[in-house]
Amino acid sequence: MSVSINEAINCYKRTRDEFSLTTCESQIKLIRYQSSLEEKLKNNFRNLTLHDTLLKLLEINELKLADKLHSEFKVPERRYWWARLTILAKQEDWNELEKLSKTKKSPIGYEPFVDMCIEHGNKYEALKYLPKVRDDLKQNYNTKIMSMS
Repeated sequence: MSVSINEAINCYKRTRDEFSLTTCESQIKLIRYQSSLEEKLKNNFRNLTLHDTLLKLLEINELKLADKLHSEFKVPERRYWWARLTILAKQEDWNELEKLSKTKKSPIGYEPFVDMCIEHGNKYEALKYLPKVRDDLKQNYNTKIMSMS
């Protein structure tokens, strides 16, 4: 751990700067967590943000560790779902994407599922989520999907 971070923590404690103190402590916690990930996975997590650490865990298919990070660092549910959706679509893992959509009600809605399928050129997958799209948006999404080649 860097001496300067510890000095900053002591300074923030003396000045009662709770926000800065909490931020430093959270950063130290993240650095320690990333170090343990590096040891365990033999992969570089240094200098990644919390969000990038989450994305990397999802990319290398370490779902249990991503879930643990999500709970330990209180990553908002919506952000976590966006991260999972983004990575699964990027990997074109349509089976896992469908499983995600069925685990519980999506906190981000189902429009992003359709958007990601369209973005990755998968008309068939996009059609799966169309029934779950909000009624006021269905026609627009249907038109987008049907205009795909």
